[in-house]
Amino acid sequence: MNPSALAQVYPDCPELPLTLEAASSRVLAFSFFFLGRSGNKAVEYATKACDLSKWKVAYYFDTLAAAYAENGQFDEAAKYQVRALEDTAFAKEYGEPARKRLELYKNKKPYRDD
Repeated sequence: MNPSALAQVYPDCPELPLTLEAASSRVLAFSFFFLGRSGNKAVEYATKACDLSKWKVAYYFDTLAAAYAENGQFDEAAKYQVRALEDTAFAKEYGEPARKRLELYKNKKPYRDD
């Protein structure tokens, strides 16, 4: 179901399409259990979540970073991880693990959530 269709089905929950896009991209980037891992699809979905949020949600930058790392694009991964960490609220809540992921990306390694 596309985001605009979801918005019509759930008009009182406009953030639902964004949440689903981000969740899908995180699963594709991090998990062995969903189609193996699919970096290309994870980048696509995370980028779409960022687009839908007008590039204002740090959590989606974190997701995009992981997707790029899964795809072997570590410079892009580090760039978006830094961008996520520039958000004060994100850094306060997720800072320590996000900084650990940034170090992985700088060392040309993807994040593994298993």
